[in-house]
Amino acid sequence: MADSRKFCATICVKSGTTRARLELADAARHGGPAGRYRVRIDRRWHDQPDGADAWLNPVGVGTLVAALLAGASVPDAVPSRPDLPRGTRVSAPNGREVGGLPMRDGTRTATEPVLGYDGRWLVGVILCGRGVVMVPVDDLVVRDGGR
Repeated sequence: MADSRKFCATICVKSGTTRARLELADAARHGGPAGRYRVRIDRRWHDQPDGADAWLNPVGVGTLVAALLAGASVPDAVPSRPDLPRGTRVSAPNGREVGGLPMRDGTRTATEPVLGYDGRWLVGVILCGRGVVMVPVDDLVVRDGGR
C-alpha cells in the first residue's frame, strides 16, 4: 500500500497570534473524488461536522484559508494528552473475533501516550504472544480505576 501521507502542497496561515499549517493531499489517494483535496490542519484531518471525510475543491480550500485569516477558530489541532501513565490497567482489542464480536485482553500500558501521524494518541500495551503493540487510546477501556 502506498504511503498516504504524501502531500502535494502546504499552506501556512498566521492571523494575529494564531498559526495553522494546512497540508493538502490528493483526495484520490484517500478514496475521494479526483480534483479535490483531503486537508490536514496541524497534523489532524479536517472532517465534516458528522465526522465523514471532507473532500475540498480548490475554492473550498481557499474558503478555509480565508476563514482562518479572518480569525476563525482552528479546530483543536492536537487533542490534549490523555492521562494514561505507564502501568495503567486497561483492556485492549487483541485482533481476534468470536461470532463477529471483537475480543479484548486485560493488560497494562507499557508506554506513555504518544501522538501518532494521524493525530490520534497511541499507547503501547502488552498483548500475549505479540509483545508491546501500539493501540489508539480511544480503543482502550480503563479497568478498576487504572491502578
